[in-house]
Amino acid sequence: MKKIELTLPGGKVQINETKPLGFENYDQLLASTKEFAKRYKNLVIMEDTVKDGKSTKAEITKWIKAINSAKLEVKKAYYTPFENQAKELMAVLKVPEAELKEQLDLFEEKRKTSKLEEVKGWVSEVAEASGVDPEKVEIKPNWLNKGFNRKKAIPEIMVEVQVLQLIKSGCNLIEAEASRLGVNPLPYLRDFEDRYYMGAKPEDLIETMRNDASIKQEIEEEEKQRLEAQEALEKIQLKQVGPNEFVDHDGQIKHLKHEVTFTVKGNPEQVDNLANFIKTAQGLEVVSASKRKEVYEK
Repeated sequence: MKKIELTLPGGKVQINETKPLGFENYDQLLASTKEFAKRYKNLVIMEDTVKDGKSTKAEITKWIKAINSAKLEVKKAYYTPFENQAKELMAVLKVPEAELKEQLDLFEEKRKTSKLEEVKGWVSEVAEASGVDPEKVEIKPNWLNKGFNRKKAIPEIMVEVQVLQLIKSGCNLIEAEASRLGVNPLPYLRDFEDRYYMGAKPEDLIETMRNDASIKQEIEEEEKQRLEAQEALEKIQLKQVGPNEFVDHDGQIKHLKHEVTFTVKGNPEQVDNLANFIKTAQGLEVVSASKRKEVYEK
């Protein structure tokens, strides 16, 4: 075994060496074992030699087990005490190691916090000059490394900002088309931003938006036609029996009323008076009312 020397708290320490363990007369034993093995190379067992073959195989298996058992016994006797000593020494040293690590981690966290603020300043500098929201720039873990200075930071930040500029440009196209179609752009904007790094293009989302708007328009048109047809059918089935009074096919009396929505604007007193008039007007029913919206005009 190669001589092992360690430097530990007590100074230099050597591992006690003993004469390597081994089989007595190993070279002779190995030679005779190989000679024995040769006798069975390319051996063909015949029907009348099966019994002898089984007996020989059993004996060889017994020898292999004996060697392995001796190996395990020697390993346990000689290695286990050393392993236990090594584990005990390491356990003792791991206590101060952990305590020091805990305190050093606090200083490292403080350094990273300070570095983060510095990096945020660089990000704001580049992002704001490019018309990009600094909060959207992802700060990479390596930007907090000690050796990461402003000279290294600016080119990497520029790459991130340029990507965000492309995303912003794509979002502007999507928003413009959404405004033209009269649809909510938010789902398409989120989808575009989420899938940008997977190759999504604004044209893809615009096409999807147009298809969705077309389908929605078709559904709304079908519903409108259905309601108009239903209303027309109901009118056909009604029989007028008096002013604003009708009888349906089931004999139920129906009263004709008009429902209309107004948007009015006036000072608080005027709106109050109008509201009171509507409430007290004979035969009028308030179906719904919106919240008041304050408008300041010249």
